[in-house]
Amino acid sequence: MDINLGFDFDGVIFPIDIAICEKLSSLFEEEVTKEELISPRFRDCFDMTKEQIAETLDHMLHPKTLDDIEPIPGCIEFLNYLSTKDKEIKIITARPNIEPVFNYMKKYLNTSVTLKVFYGDDK
Repeated sequence: MDINLGFDFDGVIFPIDIAICEKLSSLFEEEVTKEELISPRFRDCFDMTKEQIAETLDHMLHPKTLDDIEPIPGCIEFLNYLSTKDKEIKIITARPNIEPVFNYMKKYLNTSVTLKVFYGDDK
């Protein structure tokens, strides 16, 4: 039986919560921790303007953000292991620009890994 495996990028491979906390800490000029992120809706967690929410989302999606944060521990080792079993690594993302995600993954995965990055309904 051939099994297809796909992995979500944000929150499974890339620790998006770190990027969010960094940006919110900068906005509020005080440390914001992951424990304070009780909802995916920023407005439910903090008293934020629409502009602050937009700025935070822009930061999360900016390709430069990917340069500064390491993957979640263990995920790259696992994906490299899967690739030794002749499995193609499929990454799924809600990010509309998949090129930075592809480049991020290539930076950390073994060069022999076959990688595909999908957005939304891409197949």
